[in-house]
Amino acid sequence: MSARKVDDDRRRQHSSASVARHSAHRSVIGLWSRLSRFDRAVLVVFVLVLVIAAIGPFVAPYPPTFADPLQRLVSPNRAHPFGTDENGIDVLSRLIAAPRTDVLIAVIATTLSVAIGAPLGVVAGYFEGADRQAMRWISEGTLRLLDVIQAFPVFILAMVLVAIRGTGPVNVVFAVAFVNFPVFLRLVRSEILSLREQPYAEAAVALGNSELGVGFKHLLPNAWPTVLVQVSVTIGFAVLLTAGLSFVGAGVSPPTPELGAMIASGAKFMITGQWWVAMFPGLLLGLIVFTFAVMGDIVGKLMEPGQRAIPSRRLLSKDRIAPAAQAEAAANAKGMHDMALEKQAHQNKIDQMGKEQDGQLLKQGAEWAGVLKEKLVTAILEKPGSDLKMIPQFIWEGLGIVDETQKQVMFNYLQEIAQKNQPQGQPNPQQAPPPQEQQQAA
Repeated sequence: MSARKVDDDRRRQHSSASVARHSAHRSVIGLWSRLSRFDRAVLVVFVLVLVIAAIGPFVAPYPPTFADPLQRLVSPNRAHPFGTDENGIDVLSRLIAAPRTDVLIAVIATTLSVAIGAPLGVVAGYFEGADRQAMRWISEGTLRLLDVIQAFPVFILAMVLVAIRGTGPVNVVFAVAFVNFPVFLRLVRSEILSLREQPYAEAAVALGNSELGVGFKHLLPNAWPTVLVQVSVTIGFAVLLTAGLSFVGAGVSPPTPELGAMIASGAKFMITGQWWVAMFPGLLLGLIVFTFAVMGDIVGKLMEPGQRAIPSRRLLSKDRIAPAAQAEAAANAKGMHDMALEKQAHQNKIDQMGKEQDGQLLKQGAEWAGVLKEKLVTAILEKPGSDLKMIPQFIWEGLGIVDETQKQVMFNYLQEIAQKNQPQGQPNPQQAPPPQEQQQAA
């Protein structure tokens, strides 16, 4: 009985492991399908750079620091595909070994920048505008310190720090980390400012969590996606800054293989025709910085499930549509096209009828307006004691008469016409009634 139970447990564990492997495989395929061809190529180059940085010195064809004075400034050939430098060292071997130095310094410096900048960003963002005066002063003091640090040019500040502490990989790491931590501090602060207004943050405070606990336990994890995107870009910038410091002699000292130092040593030979000493390190440096910069966008795409790039491809033989299905699809498309044309024609006809009706209504409205104006003027003129002021202003505006003298002349003229058009035998309302009628009225 116990043996059977053990077998059941083994089958269950095997089934769970197979399900987990299948789920992981599907998730990897799903992430890969979100990327375009360009992103996939950049990802392959990124992995290649990491592999070279890890095992580069062990796979180089020659020792990266071995100098052969008899092979100085040899042009590219079969033995040395990228030539040799002024000391007779194989350029290809140094190129394979150099990414370890630059990438390792950049990764360590960026990690320190995040470790320093992220906690300070949480404090500066969560306590900005806080009721407690001490915490508000800490937040404002941190921001003012950032303003002072970022007032200096990045490269100049890094050179000053290295000059104070001395050259060497450790001091370069410290200098690069110091000039980059304000980036993560401001980035985390901006994320915390928006996240602290979310309902779950208020709920965490209501449950009795401390302010720092809410900031580090609930808000900071939700800010990591944006921070990770910036990490890749900052690593590329750190590689470039490390190479720049070595180029001016304030970074890694020779004979350690480093891209900036290689470019500096070969720059003076460019004018004499030995271009390979500086050109190949420069191309590799540009490729590494570009790869890490684009990886930031790729990380952002992978962390947004709603965005998915559907790669375009031609139909394979197994995906081709059958002739009958093609004919049916063509017939359906033609029918839908005809229905669309018929609907458009019907709509055009309705629009034309509407325009004609609108024109008739406008014409009829104008005629009615003219008749109404005429009847209004006639009624005013027939009224006893009518004068110029009784005619509305819009009638004068319609006639184009503005001057008061012209209005009086037109009024007299209209009165004469009204008296002429009055039927015979009908008393004029303007005239006084006969004496007999006055007496009867009295």
